[in-house]
Amino acid sequence: MICKIAISEDHVMVRQGLKSLLNDTKKYNVTIEASNGIELLEALKNASELPRLCIVDIFMPLMNGIDVMNEISKNYPGIDCIAISMDNSSETLTKAKEAGAKAFVLKENAIEELVVALDRVIKSDLYYHNSLLSYEYPINNISTPEQSNKGSETLLTRREIEFLMHYSTGLRYKDIAEIMNVSIKTLNTYRDHICDKLDIHGRSNLIVYARKLGLLNKQ
Repeated sequence: MICKIAISEDHVMVRQGLKSLLNDTKKYNVTIEASNGIELLEALKNASELPRLCIVDIFMPLMNGIDVMNEISKNYPGIDCIAISMDNSSETLTKAKEAGAKAFVLKENAIEELVVALDRVIKSDLYYHNSLLSYEYPINNISTPEQSNKGSETLLTRREIEFLMHYSTGLRYKDIAEIMNVSIKTLNTYRDHICDKLDIHGRSNLIVYARKLGLLNKQ
């Protein structure tokens, strides 16, 4: 079944390029195009059949992508959003995730990564490029009182954060190993290091921590 896509991007050449890229896959079909957030919301309101996914540029005139995704998340729960941007800052990533973005793709990597991101989201997974996880998260920002008393600045590495994100979505080790291009033995090492650093054990407890850290979108 062909998956219907909406694209909201103010640069015509970029929008047309993404449309061609997706339509050429034969599994995605761009049915709605918009040059800003207001146009996209209006198109969704008048659509005879809603798209399954919306690709939303973060920075657009009239209505930015963050506000657009907030509206889509609130009014169209059956539509998942994929954010695209030139900005790879942690602030932009965090705002996009809080607005409901299931994936975040840098425009410079769109040709190589956009279809991969869409494939992941369709399977109820998340997708964030490694460079967007390159900054580290200070654990003591959300640590337990016992951990705070230690006064340490324990940090998770980028790869540990990436593993925790996938692990907390319920993916099998085999799938995570394929996504991260590492062995299952390496995944076990990541898990053990995370548990040791956080003093948290068990998948359910790690999922709770991942939500606090902002690695999982709020349901």
